[in-house]
Amino acid sequence: LDPHDRRAPANLGLALARLQRDDAAVPYLRDALVSDPDNIDLQSALGLSLARRQRLAQALPLLRFVARARPANADAHYNYGLALLLNGEKYPAAQELAQALKPNPSYAAAAAALRAARAH
Repeated sequence: LDPHDRRAPANLGLALARLQRDDAAVPYLRDALVSDPDNIDLQSALGLSLARRQRLAQALPLLRFVARARPANADAHYNYGLALLLNGEKYPAAQELAQALKPNPSYAAAAAALRAARAH
């Protein structure tokens, strides 16, 4: 990474998030979003990093935005649905997870999470 490249914080944050080094990724992703607030990839990575750290109140708005911005993206709906489920919001989680299965009916993780959301 070139430290003089204005995209360096974003690139480092995205790389750390992919490695699930979430505590390290979050500050870089937040900084990068200040200069590029409409970047869906940064919002998604930050939302996932926060969700993995159980910071769901902060993660949910980001993941919701990503799912709405990418309506045909199964992963976006799965990530948001799973975060909703972890937050105890079973009905909205089920709706979101069902959306994840529309573009990809064989999405096993989404199907399993949907079954969990529908369980009583």
